[in-house]
Amino acid sequence: MRRRDLARLLPAVVVLAFVAFLPLGRVAWTSVHRSTVTGSNFNGVDNYVNLFTNSTWWLAVATTLVIVTFVVLVQMILGTVIGAALHRVAVLWPVTRVLVLAPLMLLSAVSVMTWRDAVSGGYLAEWFDLGEGGSVTGLVAVTVSETWRGTGLVAAVVAVALFAVPRSLSSATIADGATVLQRWRRVVLPAIAPAMAGVAMFRVFDTFRVIDGPLLAGHVDSELTTAPLLTWTTQFTAFEWGLGAAMSIIVLVVAAVLAAIIGPLFRVRRLL
Repeated sequence: MRRRDLARLLPAVVVLAFVAFLPLGRVAWTSVHRSTVTGSNFNGVDNYVNLFTNSTWWLAVATTLVIVTFVVLVQMILGTVIGAALHRVAVLWPVTRVLVLAPLMLLSAVSVMTWRDAVSGGYLAEWFDLGEGGSVTGLVAVTVSETWRGTGLVAAVVAVALFAVPRSLSSATIADGATVLQRWRRVVLPAIAPAMAGVAMFRVFDTFRVIDGPLLAGHVDSELTTAPLLTWTTQFTAFEWGLGAAMSIIVLVVAAVLAAIIGPLFRVRRLL
């Protein structure tokens, strides 16, 4: 890379360092201290050791992973179907793209409270016999709310990606006698795979860090809590800032590992 190119990138690197790496470094530094309202002292990796031997923390991580896996999987399937349908009605695309993104523009607090009421004695509770409320229904509210909010984004990305698929390629597969399913498996999905990988990784990060949903769903004191919510209560209820910082680092690492796994899954030449 030439010096001129490096000079052009320097301002962006400086801004990125201040808005991302500097706060992250501060969190990492806090995580190796026992930091409370009474003072702060260096304790090395004791916070991490405590977390790795804490069953409540790993139950929260497992609960979060279940929510993320379900939410992202359903969003990718529904988003692809809806995106394909939107692609077929291209003349209405300027209107439909606003409609599908409307849930994402809505405040997550409103979304969670709406779905919480639906599963806690509302119509969803009656349909699926969920009972009057509790930890499980609270998690159901969080899961449904996040699925509802993010599916439109996936649909919009898929619809835009489909517009970029060359018509000549689709016409060639039709001329070869390929069925609709064969065209999707061997041509369309591999062509839009990079866009789907990007939106899938974004939804993993966005869903994994969600905290307002579990907080408003009303299961803060439950054993079925999530990792971000447990981090929040550790920092702002117990005021164990060092331990909470260690939790934040672990959440970031787990989310990064998930994203790193999802990316290569979409690097396919065709689906058999």
